[in-house]
Amino acid sequence: MNSPDEVSKLCYERFKKLPKKGKPQGIRDWTLLAGIVMSKEYPKRSLKVVTLTTGTKCLGFSQLTDKGDVIFDSHAEVLARRSFIKLLMHHMLLVLHKKDSEILTYNETETKFSLKPGIAFHLFVSHVPCGDAAIFPKNSEDEENSGELVHSDSDENPPKKLKLDITNELSSSKNKSSYGVHDIYRTGAKCVDGDVQDPKMPGKDFHVTGALRTKPGRGDPTWSMSCSDKIALWNVCGIQGALLSSLLAAPIYLSSIIFGKCPFDAKAIERAVIERISDMTSLPPQYCINKPLISQSTLKFEYSKECIEDEVGGCSVACPASIIWCDIPGFLEVAVSGKKQGFTKKNINKPSARVSICKSLLLEKFQEIIEVMSENSTSMPIEVKDNYTYFDYKQMAKSYQEAKSAFWKIFSTWKWKPEKLQKFTVLRKQINK
Repeated sequence: MNSPDEVSKLCYERFKKLPKKGKPQGIRDWTLLAGIVMSKEYPKRSLKVVTLTTGTKCLGFSQLTDKGDVIFDSHAEVLARRSFIKLLMHHMLLVLHKKDSEILTYNETETKFSLKPGIAFHLFVSHVPCGDAAIFPKNSEDEENSGELVHSDSDENPPKKLKLDITNELSSSKNKSSYGVHDIYRTGAKCVDGDVQDPKMPGKDFHVTGALRTKPGRGDPTWSMSCSDKIALWNVCGIQGALLSSLLAAPIYLSSIIFGKCPFDAKAIERAVIERISDMTSLPPQYCINKPLISQSTLKFEYSKECIEDEVGGCSVACPASIIWCDIPGFLEVAVSGKKQGFTKKNINKPSARVSICKSLLLEKFQEIIEVMSENSTSMPIEVKDNYTYFDYKQMAKSYQEAKSAFWKIFSTWKWKPEKLQKFTVLRKQINK
């Protein structure tokens, strides 16, 4: 088993090797760091950072476009997962072009990719995710807790979805001895419309737990679900996304989630990303309720909000830029407001201003993979057509959509973005340009 400190140290070291561009510059600037780390058992045990991202921002609804050319959600966890999709696409093309991939194999008969044996993926985040996982009691003893939870499929009486006032949760007999009940950590994420709402009473009665939440925006509301909610979805549908689900033999799940040194409560993380989905049923074959190991490192991220405020003795400012890196030769981008940093307003809508992990560029790469696969197969389940939209391709992943539908039954108030934002096309002539 990988130690939390080992994983976090690798991510911090990878971050330090990156150029200054995109990193916090002012003395009060802070950011969040996230990465996906790959572990291999063969030919010998090893760990490697394969994606690394920073970010704290999210676009409001009025800033969203229907062209697929803007990153809506730039929280570090979300960018790390989108970068992972780009990495998988890169390795799919390596395999198809008969080059070595350390991650994937390809079955030409079934036209499916699979992970090589002994490979697992681990999510590292420098701070607990926004939303439900961030709500837990303030208690000096709990802040020092770096507890670790190991889950098994044989858990008896799995907890039900929680929609309780935090007062009731913390006053239960099993929690009295370990939880203080004077105040709680709070999240800026807002309860979705139509769901239970925060009472916003003083202290411990400010929040409810278990509720779906959207990320906060300045004035303009966002349609992006909290990272707690998104990680719960990944624990059902995998981290490969809908597009690649059509090309993979099985979904890819996180084996563990590791957090940096920060206010932390393992029970709250478990509640947010596992317990809330414990009642799910009717999942398609290959899909399951994933139960990653949850743990915390003793190492702090140098640009965390806590570290910066300790240094400057007061308020801090979230860094507006996002660093996007993955283990592809020469790849590194910096984004601001969902587009590449450095473009003027005059040129911001040009194709060259798009970030490589935006929907339209991922769709271009997906279509390229399909076309290369088709060159050596006459039984492709998917083909490239000019009138197929991003939304159409996602719907072709039948098992993935079934798993998502099962998730919707538990989270019926999930705020999905309007379909029209996904109904854009990519011209085939743009591929391989």
